[in-house]
Amino acid sequence: MSTDICYNLEVRSKIGAAGELHEGEARVALMPDSAAQFHKLGHECLIEAGAGETAGFPDDA
Repeated sequence: MSTDICYNLEVRSKIGAAGELHEGEARVALMPDSAAQFHKLGHECLIEAGAGETAGFPDDA
């Protein structure tokens, strides 16, 4: 029986950002440049349509 331990150092995550529910709230959980950095690291970003509009980030940003 082997006691070797194998570690997977390439763990990938799904990162989600929902839109704010309170009217007039301009905060956004994930900015486009941060999402791009996560994507470069191999993670998947799932962002609700319109989540960044109040903060000045259209969906195509």
